[in-house]
Amino acid sequence: MVPNYGGIIELDDSNPQYKVELHFYKSFLNNVYSVQLVYLNNQMTIKRDEEYLGDFIGAGVEKLVVSPMKGYYNKEFELVEDFLNCKFTNSIFLPYSVEKLRLKNLEITYHDKPDCQIGEAFFSKGMPNNFYWDKIPNIVGNENYKLKELQ
Repeated sequence: MVPNYGGIIELDDSNPQYKVELHFYKSFLNNVYSVQLVYLNNQMTIKRDEEYLGDFIGAGVEKLVVSPMKGYYNKEFELVEDFLNCKFTNSIFLPYSVEKLRLKNLEITYHDKPDCQIGEAFFSKGMPNNFYWDKIPNIVGNENYKLKELQ
């Protein structure tokens, strides 16, 4: 188990096949948090690395927004980010470029694979499988958003 908490705010569910959600997570391991907009497609086909398993058909992340971007619920992103910064003194936003880095031999209890992502050590996110398989078709925004604050 990864000690963290978070939430998912549904922003648009007007089409049964597509949804837009704002995900936020706060780690108890360190004063680290994450905010991302998740564009879900409930009928997505995802090619797996293990060909013998065949294609995965089901819910998947079609687009992941990793920083505030005009036209992508930027006000909601910034509102949640501001709340987390106010609520948790000296909190640190974990940039997507750091979150997605894989560390050799980093094992997480809720995964059966070695070499997990740094973000998986801080957060157990409510994401579809393709997020963990590194198969997100579109990353939108600045992957290095707030990277300088880590120094």
